[in-house]
Amino acid sequence: MDILKFLNVAPLQIRPNSWAFIHGFEILCKAEGLEPSVGVFLHFYGIKDVNKGTWISISVHPGKKLFPPYASNFKKEWRDSSARIKGVFGCSTTSVMVDGKPKFPLCWTTTPVAMMGYDFSMMTPYEQHMVCYLEKFLLMDIHDLLN
Repeated sequence: MDILKFLNVAPLQIRPNSWAFIHGFEILCKAEGLEPSVGVFLHFYGIKDVNKGTWISISVHPGKKLFPPYASNFKKEWRDSSARIKGVFGCSTTSVMVDGKPKFPLCWTTTPVAMMGYDFSMMTPYEQHMVCYLEKFLLMDIHDLLN
């Protein structure tokens, strides 16, 4: 929810393959007992080429591949196997609310945020420590880890 809110995009506005990066990051954080953070996520991943009314693609920053086999979005024609959901005409619900606060938009936005990095100095000490910890994972060979 925090990533969607920060980027000002609806869930269906993000390309299906890009969800793998978000979910993989969440799983990694949970497995390591870390609290996921938008700033830390954006340290490793970014959004570029944001155009009004188009799908949003998330990709890794060069040299910061947490999951090397999954460094970029697949080029397969995913639009043929995905669905768009259209709300009821006249529906006034524009965002998901949690505890009375808007969390992220439900409708496609025309003002998504292009983000190619997050300022390390703006992170909390916990986030900075988390980045340093996760960057150690960049030194691992994924095949050794899986074996």
